Amino acid sequence: MNTLERSLSHIRQRAAAFCETTGAPGYLAGVYHDGQQSVVAHGVANLVTATPMREDTGFLFGSITKVMTAGERLFVSAEVADFLDQLQALGLSQRAVQTERDMWILMQAVSPTVVATWVAEKQLALSDPEFRAIYLEYEAAFNWSPDDPRLAALAERARRWVARQRSVSTAGPHSRTTEEQAIARLIATSGGASSPAWDRLVEIIRERAEPG
Repeated sequence: MNTLERSLSHIRQRAAAFCETTGAPGYLAGVYHDGQQSVVAHGVANLVTATPMREDTGFLFGSITKVMTAGERLFVSAEVADFLDQLQALGLSQRAVQTERDMWILMQAVSPTVVATWVAEKQLALSDPEFRAIYLEYEAAFNWSPDDPRLAALAERARRWVARQRSVSTAGPHSRTTEEQAIARLIATSGGASSPAWDRLVEIIRERAEPG
């Protein structure tokens, strides 16, 4: 199996999983690599008629399309590629970086207009040493037992960090919206990856977010 075939197989699997879990109706991607080209089609092109998405389904070329280049930055924008390089430099596992990459590829296809904003938000949050520590511990928690007491401690650490951002919300325009969303998106933008420990962490965070 060559590079293009591996890429197509990977995209088909991730697109199917993303559409199933998010309710996205369909996915269409044209891939060109080393003189070869192919198309990945999944789902439906029209919710009313249930017309299936096909390789020859046409779209107006505009803001809903995205041109991506080959190499290490295959299938992602320059902003996302730079962010992934930053994650590797922080010491995240290859699995974690690949999971992030998969998520951003699908995000670019489904909501290309918000990707740059979300990447900028996450990069801003990672400039905070405490958030970086939380981020790395969250990644490490993937392999923990769901009964590990460190999960509750991690949830509390994240809660305190968010509370501190709220307390200084008047210090700058990004303090409230950007910084608070960063913690939530550790959970919300994990590319579909999960583990028993992560599921339990989500439960703890939700329990502590409930009033009363």
